[in-house]
Amino acid sequence: MVRSKQCFVAFSLLLLATLSACTPWATWPRIPGSPSLSTPTYHPIPRLCVLSIGAIREELGDESPLVINLLQGLDEKEAAEFMTSFPGATTLTQAGSAYHLMSVSVRVVEARVEILVPTETGRCDLWVVELSQQIKNWKIEDVRRFRVQRPAPAPRVPYAVEQ
Repeated sequence: MVRSKQCFVAFSLLLLATLSACTPWATWPRIPGSPSLSTPTYHPIPRLCVLSIGAIREELGDESPLVINLLQGLDEKEAAEFMTSFPGATTLTQAGSAYHLMSVSVRVVEARVEILVPTETGRCDLWVVELSQQIKNWKIEDVRRFRVQRPAPAPRVPYAVEQ
């Protein structure tokens, strides 16, 4: 009886280690030399950003036109692919009010998105959105606002595609 419990525990741990090693993960801004945004590992990042900005806008009651300061380090092709996830939104090209995407972390079935959102003072509050994966879709678990005023980052115009 004891031996079968030990075998079950050992098998469960082995299975968990195997599955966690095969599940997607991603961090943005990406680590130098890592794959492009279109790689399957990075696939959920635009969707997570859409859900996160939607949750923040809903909480704020913001119905103004959506302007986004893209993630740092996107090239032109990635930026164009990224913006298709935000129909009707525009990219921040000169200083102004926008949602500033700062970072995205995906670990197995949990994700965290950090966004700087402008306030009436002209500075930004940090918002952190935590999500979890539910079968095929992502679900908002928590939306937190940190009222530590930060200056708005400069517009992140996408880099030219390297030939």
